[in-house]
Amino acid sequence: MKPLYLSPSQIDAYKRCQRCWWLKSVIKAPEPRKKTTIFGDIGHACCDRFLQGKEPFPEGWEYEINRWTKEHTGNKLTKAEQSLCKALITAGIKDGVLHRAPDSRTEQQFQLDVPDVDTPVKIKMFLDHLTTDAVEDHKFCGSTRYYSDKVLKNALAMNLYGVAAYAHGYVQNDSIWLRYNLFVKNADRPRTKVVEVERTAQEVKDYFDDLVVPSCQRMLHLVKRDIKRDDWSSVAGDMNDTGRACDAYGGCPYLPICSGRVTVDEFIKQQTEDKEERKTAEQDARSLLFGGKKQQKEGGGKNMSRFLDKVRSNAAAGTPPAEQAGQQEPDTPEEVTTAPVEEAPKQEAPKPTGLAAPWYREGCKACSGNEIKGLSSKKSPCAICCAMNKKEGGTTTEGYGMTVTDEGAVLITEEDTGEVVLRSGDVEVAPAKEKIVPKEEKKEPEQEQEPETEAKKEAPKEEKPKAKTAAPKEEEPKPEQKLKTTDTPTDAEFAREAYEQERMKMAISYAPVRQRQRTSKKLGESNCVATVTEVMELVAEGLLKSANAKGAACDDYYQLARGTRIDMISMNARAIADIVGSSTIDASGMQRGSDEAHLCFALERFAGMIYGSQQ
Repeated sequence: MKPLYLSPSQIDAYKRCQRCWWLKSVIKAPEPRKKTTIFGDIGHACCDRFLQGKEPFPEGWEYEINRWTKEHTGNKLTKAEQSLCKALITAGIKDGVLHRAPDSRTEQQFQLDVPDVDTPVKIKMFLDHLTTDAVEDHKFCGSTRYYSDKVLKNALAMNLYGVAAYAHGYVQNDSIWLRYNLFVKNADRPRTKVVEVERTAQEVKDYFDDLVVPSCQRMLHLVKRDIKRDDWSSVAGDMNDTGRACDAYGGCPYLPICSGRVTVDEFIKQQTEDKEERKTAEQDARSLLFGGKKQQKEGGGKNMSRFLDKVRSNAAAGTPPAEQAGQQEPDTPEEVTTAPVEEAPKQEAPKPTGLAAPWYREGCKACSGNEIKGLSSKKSPCAICCAMNKKEGGTTTEGYGMTVTDEGAVLITEEDTGEVVLRSGDVEVAPAKEKIVPKEEKKEPEQEQEPETEAKKEAPKEEKPKAKTAAPKEEEPKPEQKLKTTDTPTDAEFAREAYEQERMKMAISYAPVRQRQRTSKKLGESNCVATVTEVMELVAEGLLKSANAKGAACDDYYQLARGTRIDMISMNARAIADIVGSSTIDASGMQRGSDEAHLCFALERFAGMIYGSQQ
């Protein structure tokens, strides 16, 4: 039998849920990649460059490079993410979180052999930063609540890093420091923090012998069982029987399989198709940004700055990226070579005009530097301003209509009075609306005028001024399209705005809430405070119906097996969050390990504010 290669993340996943590890590493069921990993990968690369004595932000640093192939993936940080990443790395350098040390190593690869096994088992790992007395791991996180001294002391990966440092002779001291370099991704208050604990050589060795080696032996035994895909239920699930493994790290991607919604083969087929679509999109992005493989290699590593300088200098002359490196790519469409040249001057100088939309929130960092405050660079309403104003009862987009012309002029009016609130440039009201109203809408008033006399005899060109299309324009026959613009945002931007709006909705409090704050009893409103027990009673009936639809056949919610109840809560977390809306959940006094505790844990990723923590 071939050697079994493991990693610290695989062993950690196995300790949480054997089935999750088996599906991912043995069956090779693909899983979707998360946006947060892109930010972390680029942030890690910036840290590595600084620790190696290089410039952390060279030309093109905002593009992601595959760790193994060293090719550009086509993924790029947005401008807001770039500013946040720069602020975090700069703060880490200033505060001493990132410090250069003699004889230090970055991204060092190690391999450990597991003893007492009949088949070779090897653990491969990468250390972010290794010095003569410490191992460091960079973490880009949204909060520091999950990175305490106690968590670090028992972290499997960090203890394995310590064992590897001793085994390969990089650390000679009797003790070693395990250190987390935390970079908190908070746009309003980006900050850094160091969490460290000291462990002796004997402590990390005992950890390896008592916890890691037995887990690796059981993992090898599970691989040798050669379980078929259809028998996935024979593999144990959540090892702690708390349901937290299903919600860890943003939710388990294999919940559709465990809940019985799809088979393993159907899941693999669906994810493979999605992966191929993402791969094609990444290839198109790489071709558009960097040309073929030759340009990608020239654009990586030491030659990134020189390659991008050549791209910018030749772009002014209209030279396509494929021709800049002397490589012919006949399959590249002509639109790719002409579009960047035409769009470049438009993106060069979007100077602020001083205008502000009615819903603009003073001091908003997302839109305050744009051409029009309160609008994004795509001329769509700022999601942050709208979400915060809605939460605090301020002015939102409700009651306003917005149109954008092909030239980029913006017109905002009040729906009731038709009064112009904001107009960018010298564009008149009527011409702006004529360009945005589709032709089909202009024909509607003509059909209404057809029954009139002499309408059919006159030429079509003369009917249009007689119909006086200005009247239906003032009435705005399609107000539901008031926030649509001619410049459609990308899927990534739409998903990001939707996520920002979702996370602003509810609040969960693990501390007692003063009941005098509860001015409304209607769940879903911002001034309503509901206990977690009330929420559980409200959704229990719906969860029971969903379980019975899958063949449970129970009369009461609590007659369901605990694992089934946890699965139903996890799968319906988003629907429950929509029911809660912007209300506050009072989770104080709940019992640990109860269904209510799991409900709060499942809803945490949809909450805008969390007070306290589960004990």
